[in-house]
Amino acid sequence: MDVKVMIRKAERQDVPLLLHLVKTAREHRCGRMEWMSLDWNKTANDFYRSLGAVPIDDCTVYRLDAAAIELLSTEVV
Repeated sequence: MDVKVMIRKAERQDVPLLLHLVKTAREHRCGRMEWMSLDWNKTANDFYRSLGAVPIDDCTVYRLDAAAIELLSTEVV
């Protein structure tokens, strides 16, 4: 399926933002763009792959919740 067709079919508010970010990245000569998408979101993941994006398998996302932030902020390193 053609990328332009996928974008039209996506009917999302984030498509114009994504395209703006792509153009900005090109203008700034960025070597890559990265973002997160939940594994269960097949529609989004298929869309991103149709644009040529590839998932990063050797990466793990970490999160500190509010309690961990509070606890860690009081630690003396």
